[in-house]
Amino acid sequence: MKELMVFEVNGQILTDSRYVADMVGDKHDQLMRKIRRYIEVISHSAEMQSDNFFIESSYLNSRNQHQPCYLVTKKGCDMIANKMQGDKGILFTAMYVSRFEELEKHWLAARYKGKATRLEVVTAIRDYVPETPNKRYRYKHYTDLAYKLSLGANAKQLREERGISKEDNLRDVLTVDELTAVDSLENEISVLLGLEMDYQTIKDMLTKKYNKQPKLATTNNG
Repeated sequence: MKELMVFEVNGQILTDSRYVADMVGDKHDQLMRKIRRYIEVISHSAEMQSDNFFIESSYLNSRNQHQPCYLVTKKGCDMIANKMQGDKGILFTAMYVSRFEELEKHWLAARYKGKATRLEVVTAIRDYVPETPNKRYRYKHYTDLAYKLSLGANAKQLREERGISKEDNLRDVLTVDELTAVDSLENEISVLLGLEMDYQTIKDMLTKKYNKQPKLATTNNG
């Protein structure tokens, strides 16, 4: 049985129906028919949504033609595994559980590290930014600066692109690489604030340093 590839899209850990079919030794079109049947059954329930299991997608084949596939969540893998019998089902379950958990651990580590750095920025703003009527806006300014230089868009733009409401935490849908990039920027901002540099100086310095580098949000999946 082959290794299962997993990846992140907007902070969600997924695999591809092609990888699943390849791993378990099925033809992709056969697995696609099974998935469509699962979706049909799920759609009859008002309490469940099929995209919590399978997400419609496509890929380019060797002839540069778009072909359908599905992005499969961990729940979707559960459903596929439950329909498999014998050693094949056991091995597939062991493989996808291990791969999903491995990537989840990397994501959580990046998320927790980012929270610690974020607290350092908030503390630095509190301690080193002079008291003015507009001081409270500096939190947003520095956050947007970190997003803009690392991901190519400010917080509002990222929320709109990814369908995230103001009530939801934007960082919960960032990938490991995106979280790491934002964390690196905010770490630098925290250090520069500790040197009592003002916002414009920090912005100019970091913009000069990062402006020529590719932004993750424009090169990542989705």
